[in-house]
Amino acid sequence: MTTVTTYNHDENEEDRLSGLPEGILLHILSFLTAKKAVQTCILSKRWNNLWKHVPTLEIYYSHFTIFRSFTQFIYQILSLRDPSSALHTLNIKHINLYHLLDAKLLKTVLNYAVSYNVERLQMRFKSDIKYFPPCLFSSHTLKYLELYVSHSSHIIFPNSLNLPELTTLSLRHFYFGCDGGRVEPFSTFNKLKNLKIFLCSVVGGENLFISSATLANLIQIGYPYLGIKFELYTPSLCYFEFEGTPFQKLCGRNNNLSSVKHANINLEARPIHEDTPLALLNWMIELANIESLTVSLTALQALSLVPDFLKVKFRSLCKLKSLKVEADLLHPSIPHGVIKFLIQNSPSAKVEFISDID
Repeated sequence: MTTVTTYNHDENEEDRLSGLPEGILLHILSFLTAKKAVQTCILSKRWNNLWKHVPTLEIYYSHFTIFRSFTQFIYQILSLRDPSSALHTLNIKHINLYHLLDAKLLKTVLNYAVSYNVERLQMRFKSDIKYFPPCLFSSHTLKYLELYVSHSSHIIFPNSLNLPELTTLSLRHFYFGCDGGRVEPFSTFNKLKNLKIFLCSVVGGENLFISSATLANLIQIGYPYLGIKFELYTPSLCYFEFEGTPFQKLCGRNNNLSSVKHANINLEARPIHEDTPLALLNWMIELANIESLTVSLTALQALSLVPDFLKVKFRSLCKLKSLKVEADLLHPSIPHGVIKFLIQNSPSAKVEFISDID
Protein backbone atom coordinates (compact mmCIF):
# COMPACT_ATOMS: atom_id res chain seq x y z
CA MET A 1 0.00 0.00 0.00
CA THR A 2 1.30 3.43 -0.94
CA THR A 3 0.65 6.28 1.45
CA VAL A 4 0.10 9.67 -0.15
CA THR A 5 0.69 12.74 1.96
CA THR A 6 -1.11 15.88 0.84
CA TYR A 7 -0.54 19.48 1.83
CA ASN A 8 -3.44 21.88 1.92
CA HIS A 9 -2.33 25.45 1.31
CA ASP A 10 -4.09 28.01 3.46
CA GLU A 11 -4.73 31.13 1.43
CA ASN A 12 -4.66 33.15 4.64
CA GLU A 13 -1.28 31.77 5.66
CA GLU A 14 1.24 34.52 6.36
CA ASP A 15 3.83 35.15 3.65
CA ARG A 16 6.88 35.36 5.89
CA LEU A 17 9.36 35.79 3.05
CA SER A 18 7.60 38.82 1.61
CA GLY A 19 7.39 40.24 5.10
CA LEU A 20 11.16 40.51 5.42
CA PRO A 21 12.76 43.97 5.30
CA GLU A 22 13.51 45.27 1.82
CA GLY A 23 17.26 45.24 2.43
CA ILE A 24 17.21 41.50 3.11
CA LEU A 25 15.04 40.78 0.07
CA LEU A 26 17.39 42.78 -2.16
CA HIS A 27 20.31 40.86 -0.73
CA ILE A 28 18.54 37.59 -1.65
CA LEU A 29 17.80 38.85 -5.16
CA SER A 30 21.45 39.84 -5.65
CA PHE A 31 22.32 36.13 -5.80
CA LEU A 32 20.05 35.65 -8.84
CA THR A 33 20.78 36.52 -12.44
CA ALA A 34 19.02 39.65 -13.66
CA LYS A 35 16.53 37.65 -15.72
CA LYS A 36 15.45 35.55 -12.73
CA ALA A 37 15.34 38.60 -10.48
CA VAL A 38 12.93 40.30 -12.89
CA GLN A 39 10.76 37.18 -12.98
CA THR A 40 10.10 37.48 -9.23
CA CYS A 41 7.81 40.44 -9.97
CA ILE A 42 4.95 37.98 -10.56
CA LEU A 43 5.08 36.61 -7.00
CA SER A 44 3.02 39.37 -5.40
CA LYS A 45 2.62 43.13 -5.23
CA ARG A 46 5.39 43.19 -2.64
CA TRP A 47 7.82 41.87 -5.26
CA ASN A 48 6.51 43.86 -8.20
CA ASN A 49 9.27 46.49 -8.27
CA LEU A 50 11.92 45.01 -6.01
CA TRP A 51 14.12 43.94 -8.94
CA LYS A 52 14.50 47.59 -9.93
CA HIS A 53 16.56 48.23 -6.80
CA VAL A 54 18.88 45.20 -6.84
CA PRO A 55 22.53 46.37 -6.55
CA THR A 56 23.83 43.50 -8.71
CA LEU A 57 23.09 42.86 -12.39
CA GLU A 58 24.27 39.61 -13.97
CA ILE A 59 23.11 39.08 -17.55
CA TYR A 60 24.15 35.89 -19.38
CA TYR A 61 23.56 35.29 -23.06
CA SER A 62 23.09 31.57 -22.39
CA HIS A 63 19.81 32.35 -20.61
CA PHE A 64 18.21 33.64 -23.84
CA THR A 65 17.05 31.69 -26.86
CA ILE A 66 17.81 34.37 -29.47
CA PHE A 67 20.37 37.17 -29.63
CA ARG A 68 17.79 39.92 -30.11
CA SER A 69 16.09 39.01 -26.85
CA PHE A 70 19.44 39.25 -25.07
CA THR A 71 20.24 42.75 -26.38
CA GLN A 72 16.69 44.02 -25.85
CA PHE A 73 16.74 42.77 -22.28
CA ILE A 74 19.92 44.73 -21.57
CA TYR A 75 18.48 47.97 -22.94
CA GLN A 76 15.20 47.47 -21.07
CA ILE A 77 16.63 46.59 -17.69
CA LEU A 78 19.03 49.53 -17.76
CA SER A 79 16.21 51.92 -18.64
CA LEU A 80 13.68 50.50 -16.15
CA ARG A 81 15.92 50.25 -13.07
CA ASP A 82 15.22 52.77 -10.35
CA PRO A 83 17.61 55.67 -11.07
CA SER A 84 18.02 56.38 -7.36
CA SER A 85 19.24 52.85 -6.56
CA ALA A 86 22.96 52.14 -6.34
CA LEU A 87 24.57 49.57 -8.61
CA HIS A 88 27.54 47.75 -7.11
CA THR A 89 28.18 44.94 -9.64
CA LEU A 90 27.56 44.63 -13.36
CA ASN A 91 28.37 41.33 -15.08
CA ILE A 92 27.55 40.66 -18.73
CA LYS A 93 28.60 37.43 -20.44
CA HIS A 94 28.06 37.15 -24.17
CA ILE A 95 29.97 34.19 -25.58
CA ASN A 96 28.59 33.45 -29.03
CA LEU A 97 30.24 32.40 -32.28
CA TYR A 98 27.80 34.09 -34.62
CA HIS A 99 26.77 37.40 -33.06
CA LEU A 100 28.85 40.45 -32.19
CA LEU A 101 28.10 42.79 -29.32
CA ASP A 102 27.72 46.05 -31.23
CA ALA A 103 29.61 49.20 -30.27
CA LYS A 104 26.43 51.13 -29.41
CA LEU A 105 25.28 48.59 -26.83
CA LEU A 106 28.76 48.30 -25.38
CA LYS A 107 29.01 52.06 -25.00
CA THR A 108 25.56 52.19 -23.37
CA VAL A 109 26.53 49.53 -20.83
CA LEU A 110 29.85 51.15 -19.95
CA ASN A 111 28.37 54.64 -19.65
CA TYR A 112 25.71 53.24 -17.35
CA ALA A 113 28.30 51.47 -15.20
CA VAL A 114 30.41 54.60 -14.78
CA SER A 115 27.43 56.89 -14.15
CA TYR A 116 26.20 54.59 -11.36
CA ASN A 117 29.64 54.34 -9.74
CA VAL A 118 29.95 50.59 -10.23
CA GLU A 119 32.69 49.00 -8.12
CA ARG A 120 32.82 45.62 -9.86
CA LEU A 121 32.54 45.25 -13.65
CA GLN A 122 32.84 41.99 -15.60
CA MET A 123 32.44 41.86 -19.38
CA ARG A 124 32.92 38.74 -21.50
CA PHE A 125 31.94 39.30 -25.11
CA LYS A 126 32.72 39.13 -28.81
CA SER A 127 32.97 42.35 -30.77
CA ASP A 128 34.76 43.90 -33.73
CA ILE A 129 35.59 47.19 -32.02
CA LYS A 130 39.25 48.23 -31.93
CA TYR A 131 39.14 50.55 -28.94
CA PHE A 132 37.13 50.58 -25.76
CA PRO A 133 34.88 53.61 -25.15
CA PRO A 134 37.03 56.04 -23.11
CA CYS A 135 34.34 56.56 -20.46
CA LEU A 136 35.26 53.24 -18.82
CA PHE A 137 38.77 54.35 -18.02
CA SER A 138 37.83 57.38 -15.96
CA SER A 139 35.88 55.70 -13.17
CA HIS A 140 36.80 56.81 -9.65
CA THR A 141 34.89 53.96 -7.99
CA LEU A 142 35.85 50.86 -9.97
CA LYS A 143 37.75 48.34 -7.83
CA TYR A 144 37.41 45.12 -9.86
CA LEU A 145 37.60 45.03 -13.67
CA GLU A 146 37.46 41.90 -15.83
CA LEU A 147 37.46 42.31 -19.61
CA TYR A 148 37.48 39.09 -21.64
CA VAL A 149 37.26 39.48 -25.41
CA SER A 150 36.67 36.45 -27.63
CA HIS A 151 39.59 34.89 -29.48
CA SER A 152 38.61 36.35 -32.85
CA SER A 153 39.35 39.96 -31.94
CA HIS A 154 42.00 41.98 -30.15
CA ILE A 155 41.28 45.39 -28.70
CA ILE A 156 43.92 48.03 -28.05
CA PHE A 157 44.32 48.58 -24.32
CA PRO A 158 44.59 52.34 -23.67
CA ASN A 159 47.86 53.82 -22.44
CA SER A 160 46.26 56.63 -20.45
CA LEU A 161 43.99 55.47 -17.63
CA ASN A 162 42.45 57.04 -14.56
CA LEU A 163 41.22 54.28 -12.25
CA PRO A 164 42.48 55.35 -8.81
CA GLU A 165 40.55 52.72 -6.80
CA LEU A 166 41.29 49.70 -9.00
CA THR A 167 42.68 46.74 -7.04
CA THR A 168 41.99 43.81 -9.41
CA LEU A 169 42.42 43.75 -13.20
CA SER A 170 41.89 40.74 -15.48
CA LEU A 171 42.40 41.05 -19.25
CA ARG A 172 42.00 38.60 -22.11
CA HIS A 173 42.87 39.10 -25.80
CA PHE A 174 44.12 42.67 -25.64
CA TYR A 175 46.91 44.42 -27.49
CA PHE A 176 49.24 46.65 -25.52
CA GLY A 177 50.65 49.57 -27.53
CA CYS A 178 53.74 51.72 -27.11
CA ASP A 179 53.58 55.08 -25.37
CA GLY A 180 56.72 57.04 -26.00
CA GLY A 181 58.72 53.92 -26.81
CA ARG A 182 57.75 52.05 -23.62
CA VAL A 183 54.82 49.67 -23.08
CA GLU A 184 53.85 50.28 -19.46
CA PRO A 185 50.04 50.26 -19.11
CA PHE A 186 49.65 49.57 -15.37
CA SER A 187 51.96 52.07 -13.68
CA THR A 188 49.17 54.56 -12.89
CA PHE A 189 47.15 52.04 -10.84
CA ASN A 190 48.30 53.05 -7.38
CA LYS A 191 46.19 50.44 -5.56
CA LEU A 192 46.52 47.48 -7.93
CA LYS A 193 47.02 44.20 -6.05
CA ASN A 194 45.87 41.48 -8.48
CA LEU A 195 46.68 41.33 -12.20
CA LYS A 196 45.84 38.58 -14.69
CA ILE A 197 46.97 38.83 -18.32
CA PHE A 198 45.47 36.09 -20.46
CA LEU A 199 46.44 35.57 -24.13
CA CYS A 200 47.44 39.18 -24.72
CA SER A 201 50.02 40.58 -27.16
CA VAL A 202 52.27 43.62 -27.49
CA VAL A 203 52.19 45.69 -30.67
CA GLY A 204 55.54 45.47 -32.42
CA GLY A 205 56.87 42.74 -30.16
CA GLU A 206 58.18 45.21 -27.58
CA ASN A 207 58.70 44.31 -23.94
CA LEU A 208 55.74 44.72 -21.62
CA PHE A 209 56.81 46.55 -18.46
CA ILE A 210 54.72 45.61 -15.45
CA SER A 211 55.50 48.25 -12.88
CA SER A 212 53.57 48.49 -9.63
CA ALA A 213 54.62 49.17 -6.07
CA THR A 214 51.45 47.53 -4.73
CA LEU A 215 50.99 44.46 -6.97
CA ALA A 216 50.86 41.28 -4.86
CA ASN A 217 49.52 38.61 -7.26
CA LEU A 218 50.41 38.24 -10.93
CA ILE A 219 49.10 35.60 -13.34
CA GLN A 220 50.47 35.62 -16.88
CA ILE A 221 49.01 33.11 -19.33
CA GLY A 222 50.29 33.23 -22.89
CA TYR A 223 50.03 31.32 -26.11
CA PRO A 224 51.89 27.98 -26.04
CA TYR A 225 54.35 28.97 -28.76
CA LEU A 226 54.10 32.75 -28.62
CA GLY A 227 54.81 34.83 -25.56
CA ILE A 228 55.04 38.40 -24.39
CA LYS A 229 58.50 39.52 -23.42
CA PHE A 230 57.93 41.26 -20.13
CA GLU A 231 59.91 42.80 -17.29
CA LEU A 232 58.73 43.09 -13.71
CA TYR A 233 59.22 46.03 -11.37
CA THR A 234 57.03 44.74 -8.56
CA PRO A 235 58.70 44.99 -5.13
CA SER A 236 55.57 43.82 -3.28
CA LEU A 237 54.85 40.77 -5.43
CA CYS A 238 54.04 37.69 -3.35
CA TYR A 239 52.50 35.22 -5.84
CA PHE A 240 53.65 34.67 -9.42
CA GLU A 241 51.96 32.28 -11.87
CA PHE A 242 53.04 31.75 -15.44
CA GLU A 243 51.76 29.53 -18.25
CA GLY A 244 53.41 29.66 -21.64
CA THR A 245 56.97 29.88 -22.93
CA PRO A 246 59.59 31.92 -21.04
CA PHE A 247 62.16 33.73 -23.17
CA GLN A 248 64.03 36.15 -20.95
CA LYS A 249 64.80 37.21 -17.41
CA LEU A 250 61.86 38.40 -15.35
CA CYS A 251 63.43 41.65 -14.22
CA GLY A 252 66.12 42.42 -16.76
CA ARG A 253 69.16 43.77 -14.97
CA ASN A 254 67.46 44.61 -11.70
CA ASN A 255 66.29 41.64 -9.67
CA ASN A 256 63.58 42.91 -7.30
CA LEU A 257 61.63 39.70 -6.77
CA SER A 258 62.85 38.96 -3.26
CA SER A 259 59.29 39.43 -1.99
CA VAL A 260 57.85 36.52 -4.03
CA LYS A 261 56.96 33.61 -1.75
CA HIS A 262 54.89 31.38 -4.06
CA ALA A 263 55.39 30.51 -7.74
CA ASN A 264 53.50 28.32 -10.21
CA ILE A 265 55.21 27.72 -13.56
CA ASN A 266 53.47 25.67 -16.22
CA LEU A 267 55.13 25.01 -19.57
CA GLU A 268 52.95 23.15 -22.06
CA ALA A 269 54.63 23.97 -25.36
CA ARG A 270 56.33 21.11 -27.16
CA PRO A 271 58.88 20.91 -28.61
CA ILE A 272 60.64 23.02 -26.00
CA HIS A 273 61.91 26.30 -27.43
CA GLU A 274 65.70 26.53 -27.60
CA ASP A 275 65.79 29.63 -25.36
CA THR A 276 63.51 28.15 -22.70
CA PRO A 277 65.99 26.08 -20.61
CA LEU A 278 68.35 28.96 -19.76
CA ALA A 279 65.46 31.41 -19.36
CA LEU A 280 63.79 29.06 -16.90
CA LEU A 281 67.03 28.57 -14.99
CA ASN A 282 67.33 32.35 -14.69
CA TRP A 283 63.79 32.46 -13.32
CA MET A 284 64.74 29.97 -10.61
CA ILE A 285 67.66 32.23 -9.71
CA GLU A 286 65.52 35.38 -9.67
CA LEU A 287 62.82 33.71 -7.56
CA ALA A 288 65.43 33.01 -4.93
CA ASN A 289 63.27 33.41 -1.80
CA ILE A 290 60.16 31.45 -2.76
CA GLU A 291 58.78 29.08 -0.13
CA SER A 292 56.53 27.04 -2.41
CA LEU A 293 56.97 26.10 -6.05
CA THR A 294 54.61 24.28 -8.39
CA VAL A 295 56.03 23.23 -11.76
CA SER A 296 54.80 21.23 -14.72
CA LEU A 297 56.58 18.17 -16.04
CA THR A 298 57.54 20.12 -19.17
CA ALA A 299 59.23 22.75 -17.00
CA LEU A 300 61.38 20.08 -15.38
CA GLN A 301 62.23 18.64 -18.78
CA ALA A 302 63.25 22.11 -19.94
CA LEU A 303 65.54 22.57 -16.93
CA SER A 304 67.19 19.23 -17.62
CA LEU A 305 68.19 20.56 -21.07
CA VAL A 306 70.45 23.22 -19.55
CA PRO A 307 74.01 22.16 -20.54
CA ASP A 308 75.58 20.28 -17.60
CA PHE A 309 72.78 21.53 -15.34
CA LEU A 310 73.86 19.23 -12.49
CA LYS A 311 77.17 21.11 -12.40
CA VAL A 312 75.58 24.57 -12.34
CA LYS A 313 76.40 26.56 -9.20
CA PHE A 314 72.89 27.09 -7.88
CA ARG A 315 72.50 29.21 -4.75
CA SER A 316 68.76 29.93 -4.90
CA LEU A 317 65.66 28.32 -3.35
CA CYS A 318 67.24 28.19 0.10
CA LYS A 319 63.86 28.89 1.73
CA LEU A 320 61.87 26.35 -0.26
CA LYS A 321 59.42 24.37 1.90
CA SER A 322 57.20 22.79 -0.74
CA LEU A 323 57.82 21.55 -4.28
CA LYS A 324 54.84 20.24 -6.26
CA VAL A 325 55.22 18.60 -9.66
CA GLU A 326 52.21 18.44 -11.96
CA ALA A 327 52.59 15.24 -13.92
CA ASP A 328 50.83 12.14 -15.14
CA LEU A 329 50.93 9.99 -12.03
CA LEU A 330 51.03 6.79 -14.10
CA HIS A 331 53.92 7.90 -16.30
CA PRO A 332 55.71 10.76 -14.50
CA SER A 333 58.92 10.60 -16.57
CA ILE A 334 60.77 12.99 -14.27
CA PRO A 335 64.22 13.76 -15.72
CA HIS A 336 67.01 12.27 -13.64
CA GLY A 337 68.48 14.61 -11.05
CA VAL A 338 66.26 17.62 -11.68
CA ILE A 339 64.29 17.33 -8.41
CA LYS A 340 67.48 16.98 -6.42
CA PHE A 341 68.88 19.99 -8.28
CA LEU A 342 65.94 22.20 -7.26
CA ILE A 343 65.98 21.25 -3.57
CA GLN A 344 69.75 21.04 -3.12
CA ASN A 345 69.73 24.18 -0.94
CA SER A 346 66.59 23.14 0.96
CA PRO A 347 66.84 19.36 1.43
CA SER A 348 63.97 19.28 3.94
CA ALA A 349 61.46 20.65 1.40
CA LYS A 350 58.37 18.49 0.94
CA VAL A 351 58.11 17.06 -2.58
CA GLU A 352 54.69 16.09 -3.96
CA PHE A 353 53.56 14.72 -7.31
CA ILE A 354 50.09 15.84 -8.29
CA SER A 355 47.95 14.99 -11.29
CA ASP A 356 47.67 17.61 -14.01
CA ILE A 357 44.19 16.29 -14.85
CA ASP A 358 41.33 18.01 -13.02
